[in-house]
Amino acid sequence: MSRKTNFFLTMFLAFLLMLMFPTALTTVLYHNMNAVIKEDVQNSSNAMLRQISLMIDSRLHEVEQLAIQISFHPKIIHMFSRNETSGALSVFQYKEIMDTLSFHFITNGFIQDRYVYFNKQDTVVTPYVRSDASDFYQFYYKYEELSEDEWLKFLRSSSDQAEFLPAMNVAGKSTGGNGRLITYRHSIPIGTQRPSEGAVVILIDAEQIRMMLSNLESANKARIFIADKEGRLLVRSGANEQINEAELNLDKLVEGEFTEYSDHSGGERLMATKYVSKETGWQYISLVPHSVMMAKVNRAEIWALTLLGICILFGLLGAYLLAKRLYSPIHNLVSSILKRDSDDRNKIKPEFSLIEETLSQSWRSEEALKVVVDQQVPLIQSNFLNRLLNGIVDTGTLNEESLRFMGFRFDSEWFSVVIINVDDFRQIKLANAEQQWAMIRFIISNISQELLGRRGVAHAVETELSRLVLLVNLHVEDEREGLEYMESVIDELKNVIESRFNIVLSIGISGIRQHYREIASCYGEALEALEYRIVKGKSSVTYYQEIDRMRDQARYYYPMELEMQLANAIRSGDFEQADRLMKHIEQMNFQSKHISLEMGKLLYFDMMSTMIKIWNDTSERVQHFLVDDFDPLRRLTDCSTLVEMQEQIRVIYQEICDSVIAGQRDPGAVLVDQISAFIDEHYSDNSLSLNMIAERFNLSPQYLSSFFKKHKGINLADYMARIRVEQAKRLLQDPSLSLNRIAELVGYAKDAGLIRIFKKYMGVTPGKYREYMKD
Repeated sequence: MSRKTNFFLTMFLAFLLMLMFPTALTTVLYHNMNAVIKEDVQNSSNAMLRQISLMIDSRLHEVEQLAIQISFHPKIIHMFSRNETSGALSVFQYKEIMDTLSFHFITNGFIQDRYVYFNKQDTVVTPYVRSDASDFYQFYYKYEELSEDEWLKFLRSSSDQAEFLPAMNVAGKSTGGNGRLITYRHSIPIGTQRPSEGAVVILIDAEQIRMMLSNLESANKARIFIADKEGRLLVRSGANEQINEAELNLDKLVEGEFTEYSDHSGGERLMATKYVSKETGWQYISLVPHSVMMAKVNRAEIWALTLLGICILFGLLGAYLLAKRLYSPIHNLVSSILKRDSDDRNKIKPEFSLIEETLSQSWRSEEALKVVVDQQVPLIQSNFLNRLLNGIVDTGTLNEESLRFMGFRFDSEWFSVVIINVDDFRQIKLANAEQQWAMIRFIISNISQELLGRRGVAHAVETELSRLVLLVNLHVEDEREGLEYMESVIDELKNVIESRFNIVLSIGISGIRQHYREIASCYGEALEALEYRIVKGKSSVTYYQEIDRMRDQARYYYPMELEMQLANAIRSGDFEQADRLMKHIEQMNFQSKHISLEMGKLLYFDMMSTMIKIWNDTSERVQHFLVDDFDPLRRLTDCSTLVEMQEQIRVIYQEICDSVIAGQRDPGAVLVDQISAFIDEHYSDNSLSLNMIAERFNLSPQYLSSFFKKHKGINLADYMARIRVEQAKRLLQDPSLSLNRIAELVGYAKDAGLIRIFKKYMGVTPGKYREYMKD
């Protein structure tokens, strides 16, 4: 037998064996079908009886409530509590009872009538009549199957429980000739051990119950019987049923929940089901014809045998086609393997052996490839984390499976980003710089992940040589708890690394954000927080929340008067006064106001411009005392933090002040300072000119001009114009002063002269400058 035929037959026989199992199972299930259908009939009957019980119990509950309301009515109680010496009831008192019965009535289609029976008076009172018991029985409600004495005995019963009379034909005025009623009686008083003094009687229309049963029994041709808890038949469905109540032995009928019953009158077999109401104890019995039940069984048998034959036929055909279809890909797979394999020995191997060997080789290759991939996992994770931090990853497509593939797991919905920058290190000294930085990053990464991992997971990634970024997934309840935890851990982290390893760190921490879609925002916040090391200096910790508070300060403190005082102190060589002014500026901006990083940068740009103005205004004589490579602008721009810039400005101002003091020993320097002071004092005089100043100091205008230029480094006219422009800038801040008035105050006869000079030095007109200042 060929390899192909052998394998195909094996699969075909396997499918046939599989087909035999459901066939045998179907045969076994068929024999149990009869019991299953009987159980289905039982369940259907039980459901129907339960439904009938619920409907009738609700109506009987209303009947009981009506009886209790009547029994406990004050007037009824008062009538029953009268003693014999009180005499007979008056007509008015009977009328009150009749009104009470008329008032207490529940809209219930089951209730035909209600009345109260008084034992002592042997009287019946209804909502419409008061009568002796005998007359009431004869003319209003006369039972065909119950004598008057039996009726009175039923009314005078002392049972504390409610009692029922089975459905009986009752004739009289109230029934309009003849009616079938169930009689409900409850003794009065209720709930006492005293003998019965009377009873509340409610008549229930049995026809209403029978019609309800008839409507429900039509579904499966069932016959329904209702018996009280003593087993007496109260009512049954169908007015012309052939089952005789005398032959209906309820005790034997309901020995089990499900049994068979033979109808002796018709010889028909019936299936009986019983349900007992938990509320009233009434027993509901249904009888389903056996022929109705077996009709389902017979139909099921025909369908079962037909379907079984069809299943066997199509099963054989399907087994053949399925075996052929399943063999086809295996045959194609083997053919493909043989085409790529040049070894002739494989052509005679069994197909499964050949496939197994080929898969084994593929698995070995996969293992080798997995080793290579595992070696690249850190690089893949670092790349993914970098892209996630920078917002390049489409977070909408991320899920647990994709994160797990990248080696990440986010157990919480709260995230924060921490950026650690290495400012300095002293203890770790290795020959190779790369090894040195690798050791530093290893120390920071491990300590950070250990401390931050107490209540979360920290993932580390290197973004620069001296910078490490930590993505922290926090296990906290809310943002406030997360901030408190981060503050405590960051302080501990910084203290451990700086005290044990002498590594100086600056740290920027983002806010606490919810959901990993906000990771890129956290990274931006951490970068912005770290940037504040320019203001705070090295070894600083900045939280993004601090930046939000700083941004509330939209202005820095550096008024023009203070700038002029600082410039004058430097020009006069008074470094102590200049240092006091610098400390005042720093205290007002960085301690009292806490200005933002942007405002801090602008402040120092402004102070740098002041320094450049002072340097440009110094004379060549003063500059002669400085070193040849004195370059204040380069020295300021080389500073990495604002703290370094503060110190450097102090050093530059100190050097300039020293050179000014050294230059003041020259008589020419004293004279030029006197001339400058005279201009500063009389700039508002519109007659101030070169000739006026030369006459004041007994000098010729030509000599004065060259002398001032030599010692001050600026023309006398330019110096006068600059002083007036600076004062005009200060006065323009007062909106109450007009442009003409400002021109007069700074030494110009008309505003045209001020506008021309102001635009020359400031690049804009005074009006535009005032608008900018207002904005």
